[in-house]
Amino acid sequence: MHVESPQTHGLHILNFFFQKFFSQNTVPCPEWRTSVFASGILKKQGRYLFFLIFWVQHAIASLLFIISPWYDKSTVCFYDLGVYFMKILEGHIKKEENIGIQICNSPRSPSHGHAFLEMVYIMEKSGESWVDGNKTIVHPGDYLLVDYGSTHAYAALEGNTFPIYNCLFEPEFIDRSLAGCKHLQQLLNHYLIRFRDEMLHGNPARHVFHDEDGQIGRILNKMKNEFDKKKPGYLEILRANLIEILILTMRQISLMDANRQYERYAAYVQKYVREQYMHKITLGDAAKELHVSLPYLSMVFSRETGCSFSSYVQKIRIEQSCRLLANTRDKIIDIALAVGYSDVKFFYTVFKRQVKMSPLQFRKTIRRENILP
Repeated sequence: MHVESPQTHGLHILNFFFQKFFSQNTVPCPEWRTSVFASGILKKQGRYLFFLIFWVQHAIASLLFIISPWYDKSTVCFYDLGVYFMKILEGHIKKEENIGIQICNSPRSPSHGHAFLEMVYIMEKSGESWVDGNKTIVHPGDYLLVDYGSTHAYAALEGNTFPIYNCLFEPEFIDRSLAGCKHLQQLLNHYLIRFRDEMLHGNPARHVFHDEDGQIGRILNKMKNEFDKKKPGYLEILRANLIEILILTMRQISLMDANRQYERYAAYVQKYVREQYMHKITLGDAAKELHVSLPYLSMVFSRETGCSFSSYVQKIRIEQSCRLLANTRDKIIDIALAVGYSDVKFFYTVFKRQVKMSPLQFRKTIRRENILP
């Protein structure tokens, strides 16, 4: 998890002890300017002090992020699976720039959150992404916008590398008037972007976007070159590029594509029900997979299908039970269980309401018509 250095908030004593005890016992690694604690150096007392300072810093820094706009983001510390190491990201977001762009190749990142916005673009390979506890499989060309304070992590499905573009930025990079902005949706409402809440389907920070034609990847590549070379006017070009990415991204979930989005969501839910009807399923599970809210998905599904999710589930289950009644000699109780009903009495009630006869009457009718021998 991230712990952001709170030097500007009077926590000098904690940082003093932290640096005294740990910064002198490290082995430098040039790729990330990473310091890895040399094995055998930390004694038992040192480890206890590390835990104390780590958790106190994290708790106090998180509180200070909420109440203060002058948060210093120059240092990020990680604790990962009992391995003690420190990543110093000095310069990734300099106060005079408010943006940082890099290519990360690490096969995984620990779960963390931070006090700035982040864009993660999958360059190669497939991997797993966790955002606020929601797991998603991501592929090359997928990208995410991570909001303030969201807990997130990434890991390659295989191999020792997971190349991603990592763009970290503060809202005031877009415009100084956004210095107090603490949410992605607040940034999107800004007059330079102008995507109001009612124009969007759900929270953009809950979506996994896809770069259909590679345009986003090309813009990020240009931004990386500008950021590295720092020629005159590079910040202005980066600002224009970032605004372009945000607008192109929001188009994917704007009302301009509402009908197509509605159809896609409804089709996904219908497919989900047809494949999983025999299990205990909820619309909330589908909403998590689609990264949209439950009320929104319920509204979309009802609008597109003309029925509620629960009604559609019952319809599919009864259809399947009719098929089994007509084509097998299985017991009715076994058929009820096979199509997802643990309560046989409820199965009889739903079946009679939809078919206008009981399961036994339905089977007898089929037999009289010589469909079942």
